[in-house]
Amino acid sequence: ILRLRQSAYGEGYDITDEAYSLLARLGDGSMRDAISVLERVVSVSSGTITYNTITDTLGIAPLDIDFGAADALLHGDVSKVFDIVAEVSDEGRDLNNFVDSLITFFRNLLVCKVSENPEKLLDYSDEEIVKFKSVAQNAAYEKIAYITDSLVSARSNAKWVKAPRVIYETAFVKMCVPELDTSNEAVLARMSSIEEKFKDGIAIEKKPEKKAEEPKAPPEKEKKSKRLYNPIPKEELTSSNPKVIAARKWDKISSVILRNAPYLAGAIAGIPITVDNDGIILIYERDSEEGAKSMAVNQLDKITSLTVKACGVELKVKTAYSDEIEDVAIDFWDLPNKDETGKTAENADKNNDKIDPLGDVMSRMSDFVDSVDEHDFLEFNRDEEKFSQSSIDEDDREEFLEGNEISED
Repeated sequence: ILRLRQSAYGEGYDITDEAYSLLARLGDGSMRDAISVLERVVSVSSGTITYNTITDTLGIAPLDIDFGAADALLHGDVSKVFDIVAEVSDEGRDLNNFVDSLITFFRNLLVCKVSENPEKLLDYSDEEIVKFKSVAQNAAYEKIAYITDSLVSARSNAKWVKAPRVIYETAFVKMCVPELDTSNEAVLARMSSIEEKFKDGIAIEKKPEKKAEEPKAPPEKEKKSKRLYNPIPKEELTSSNPKVIAARKWDKISSVILRNAPYLAGAIAGIPITVDNDGIILIYERDSEEGAKSMAVNQLDKITSLTVKACGVELKVKTAYSDEIEDVAIDFWDLPNKDETGKTAENADKNNDKIDPLGDVMSRMSDFVDSVDEHDFLEFNRDEEKFSQSSIDEDDREEFLEGNEISED
């Protein structure tokens, strides 16, 4: 610094003490390099040359930013590190210079960690050295060494890319979360962190003893059922209820759901259902299907919307464990039919009322009937109780008539 002062005085430069210290550090022991940096600053600056003049001219992050970044890296605060990187970039500073200054910073921490008189080895003010000592004292040697090696490696890799920010940010994440790095240095850093926690012992907070409470009787199944099961009114509990119809077609509905959202297979594939006044209830076994139920709960809005879209009925899809609704679940396949007058099939038989046989077949075998081509029959004659066959077009007739039997009509 003395030789640098003499050279600057001869040129008539006005330079503060902090600026001289920074120039000496940037020169890294080389008088020629320090003077070269000074000439760059003087060429674009006028008046007194200060610490901030040099950092602004060269795009170097101030020492306070280095202290902030080092604190975040040592304490694993990824968010804070990313904020500092964004701040450095937004101010137009060079990220390569920023990492270079961090490398120097952690080298200084190592010096403070292993040397009894770091003042002789560091060109910093007494106040700054005190801050270095404080940071070094509260950090494990292995952690400091690991971060230093990681910074040097990232700086080396960044030489070969045009946008080094991604490389640096990835390296910062690994430094903050050593668990992501499987290297020996990272393992040592994790072990040192554990040792630091146990060094002074772990304070155990004694909690006041609680009196043993009498075990509470488990809630009755009926009470659990009432919370999630909304019974269908007795007069509406028939095969013609829209929600019952949707439940009977659940195999087709679930197929449509899985075609649109295959990732839901684990939640609904092969899961039995029942029905209540709200809609469809997916039933899971408590001991073996907790994961499937959890997935269904997380995706319940999606399952409901696809179900409504597939069946055209406004309903809800809910989930339950089998032991929660086993006493109230209904068998929707064994429900009476309902005719147009609102009477059930059982009462209609007693009153000798006629029941639409096609409707009865559709209610009992809806899945089978839906698979039949609706164009196979034109109409059903209730009075004659028979189907009339559909007409055969000209092309079909040719298959049944041979040679000259083809009618000219």
